[in-house]
Amino acid sequence: MATHRLDGLIRRIHAAAGHEARWAGAVSALRRVMDGRCAVLARHDFLRGRGEWLVDSPTEPQARQAYAEEYSARNPWFMSSVEYRPGRVMGGEELLHPDELVRTDFYRQYLQRLGLLHRLCGVVARRGDQVWYLDVLRGPSEPAFGVDERRRMRTVLRHVSVSLKNHWSLRDTDQMNRALLTVVDDLAPAVFVVDGRAQVLLSNARCEAFLDRCPGLRLRHGRLSAEVHTEQRALLEAVARAAEVDRERPGDGPADQVVSLRAGGGAPVTVLLVRPAGRLVAAEGGIREGAAVVVGKTHGVAEHDMERCVFPRLFDLTPAQARLAGLVLSGTGLWDCARRLGVSENTVRSHLKQIYQKTNCHGQLDLVRLHAQVCTEYL
Repeated sequence: MATHRLDGLIRRIHAAAGHEARWAGAVSALRRVMDGRCAVLARHDFLRGRGEWLVDSPTEPQARQAYAEEYSARNPWFMSSVEYRPGRVMGGEELLHPDELVRTDFYRQYLQRLGLLHRLCGVVARRGDQVWYLDVLRGPSEPAFGVDERRRMRTVLRHVSVSLKNHWSLRDTDQMNRALLTVVDDLAPAVFVVDGRAQVLLSNARCEAFLDRCPGLRLRHGRLSAEVHTEQRALLEAVARAAEVDRERPGDGPADQVVSLRAGGGAPVTVLLVRPAGRLVAAEGGIREGAAVVVGKTHGVAEHDMERCVFPRLFDLTPAQARLAGLVLSGTGLWDCARRLGVSENTVRSHLKQIYQKTNCHGQLDLVRLHAQVCTEYL
């Protein structure tokens, strides 16, 4: 066997870690390298007494289905789980002599119909009662597997073990990400995960509608961008600071930051909460780089419920001041505030001035920013 054939097989095995469909090519290459008639990547559950071929070469859908539904439970090679230790390479004759195998229903009704007899098995991994293994099989007229084939299998087995564990890790991470994103879609406001340059890495289902109704924020070439130049600088600085924080080191870096964006023309104020997301592994090169979570909220969509909000109690606002603050935080103009509260515009201005004094704010934008920092119902 040429060395390049084994090298090619190993490359295929590791390429399959991130692409499930590539396991078919890896198993086919294994069959050729091992000079087998059939090769499979399979799983067996000793507790249930059943198993399945996950990938087979050549592909035999009917044989694979028959094995899973009937013959895996009658496979004499799986009478005992003791022999199936991760990393072990063994021939079928070590578990059952060929003379005994050919007298079983498993052989007469299954293996013989497929033209198979000799087996070489490599145990890839084991989790509890479940075992994953490689099988290469030959026909009755072909020689049993010898020392050279066992040596090749041991070499291959080490790489398959690493690749399969990486495959499981990537799959589990992807499933967890999908599950978390589903929860975020259902429960949270617009959430963007961005890198230190505000390039969006991940966003939930609410982000598209959020951007449509928030003229102060745009997505340009995949990056979050503020309409106003000075606010764009504030946004990028906040994201960069958050991305530099190492979440694995408590107390490192700034706390959550609030960025307020305006678009003019009476449009509602957009408030973004920027918080560290820790170090993420980039898809290319495996480089860990910082990321930030940007949570968005628009003032002006609906009047904020100040009775549930901690803001008035925290700053000792009177009931009248709290009602006015709720309207202002919802983007209501002063004239409309006066009309809805049944007071004059001068009274509104007087109450608003007192609110600014109690909260140490210098304007409506400061008030919006401060409220976003303290109100848990808000973001």
